[in-house]
Amino acid sequence: MSNFGFSVIKDPGGDNLMRKSPITDFENYSKLIVERGQAALIVVDGDRETILGPGRFNLNTGQWVVFKGIQNSISKGMPSHSSEVYFFDVNPAIYRNLYADVNDCIAIDLETGTQIRANPRICFSVRISDPHLFEQFYKGSRFSDEEISKYITSALTPALRQTFYKEMSSKPILKVNADTATFANFVTQKAAVYLRNQGIDVKSCSVENLNINRDDLNSLSEYYKSIRDAKVMAKQVKIIADGMFGGDVQKASQYYLQTQAVKNPGCNPVSWSLMRKLIDN
Repeated sequence: MSNFGFSVIKDPGGDNLMRKSPITDFENYSKLIVERGQAALIVVDGDRETILGPGRFNLNTGQWVVFKGIQNSISKGMPSHSSEVYFFDVNPAIYRNLYADVNDCIAIDLETGTQIRANPRICFSVRISDPHLFEQFYKGSRFSDEEISKYITSALTPALRQTFYKEMSSKPILKVNADTATFANFVTQKAAVYLRNQGIDVKSCSVENLNINRDDLNSLSEYYKSIRDAKVMAKQVKIIADGMFGGDVQKASQYYLQTQAVKNPGCNPVSWSLMRKLIDN
């Protein structure tokens, strides 16, 4: 933004963790405005010059040592060096969201024995707690949310896959999918330890979606349909047993299977097997 012939550089707004000013080359008499609760990271030719807290700064006055490199790049209003400003929050109450898509989480469903493949999408509520540490770790990413998320995803994927497998070992996928709180709490613990060493504080994590593989969902759907069919058949066998075989469900089930094999030769064998288990129990 220009005001009386010079640029005014301030937070462009938005929800990103780091917000880059659209003004990338400083003109003579440019002004930098850092609002309360914010800080500004200044980068010249790809190297950090400094991190500034709230205030209003004239980039040509020589008052600030940090701007000497910038001033030297200004020649009659024509900069010869590339300069960038990134704004971020220092208010401890403000957290921003980053997202990670974890691919190829695989486990066996405890109830059905079906292989479950999932690609969970996880939301991290974070803030920059140590700007200098953060800058040192992520400077190659150009501080974009996309690149930062890639770093986080790559680092946490092994632990997240292990967590998914552990969850699936203790409860069926339908329960895991219905209540992801335990999964999310474990992810939060893992992420907090890892990201603390990168200058990032993690408030919480949530599982936006487990993104279960469609073929696996179809297999689950078929299995639960078989259970419903088996329960219906078991009731019919009980009725036959009471009406024709004096309550003998074994004879009734044999009779039922024989008659149904003729009437419905394409009946799901899984349903037959489940029905026998229901009768035996």
